[in-house]
Amino acid sequence: MILTGTGDEFMMDSDPEGFALEEKDMAYWACEYAYKDGRINVSSLVNDLEIPTIGLLNGPGFHTEICLMCDITLCSEDAIIFDLHYGIGSVPGDGIHSCFIELLGVKRAAYAMFTGQAINAKTALEYGLVNEVVPRDRLIPRAYEIADYIMSFGTDRRFSGMSIRLP
Repeated sequence: MILTGTGDEFMMDSDPEGFALEEKDMAYWACEYAYKDGRINVSSLVNDLEIPTIGLLNGPGFHTEICLMCDITLCSEDAIIFDLHYGIGSVPGDGIHSCFIELLGVKRAAYAMFTGQAINAKTALEYGLVNEVVPRDRLIPRAYEIADYIMSFGTDRRFSGMSIRLP
């Protein structure tokens, strides 16, 4: 499965009415939404799939954990990864929080979350957040090249000149 955004950004806008339900009963939704939906269900969207996943960050955006949690992650040269929660007065505690800790380690993740660090594509590659940085116009074709390679293996596999048959 290849997962990406559209246009020049991965996700930079939010629905202005998106928090109306939560604001009616913030105590309930703080736990129900922020923990259960944001932290558990979001990661399950990617991690519970039983097929290889390729995430494409097609530009700057938040909630990039959806692509970062994929098996393979590619990004465009202008992609920027960040967590804006703390900066807007919200606790970092949803999918990006879990993803940052897993991929960056505790110290780098804390820094990125508390400072709102904008991680550019080059740094994301250095930190191990993404596997490749490619020009935007090559992003989807490159994902298909990788997907085709993965899918090219049927039940017959060859390793080091030795043929084996998998069930």
